[in-house]
Amino acid sequence: MKDSEPKRLVVLQTGLFPDAATVEEGIKKLEKRWVVRRHDIAGAARDTAAWDRVLADILTADKIITV
Repeated sequence: MKDSEPKRLVVLQTGLFPDAATVEEGIKKLEKRWVVRRHDIAGAARDTAAWDRVLADILTADKIITV
């Protein structure tokens, strides 16, 4: 990745983190400088194409946060 390209952040929303609101505040600040991709994976029923998109984003991410 070039220095001029924005960093990529993947947020996996699981519904398991008790203080998700605080983490979300920090993520909102990063959205100004980072490309943020969010995936709601709390519901286990996802099709193969949806999981493929999640995995593709994870593989290209600079950081991954599970909320």
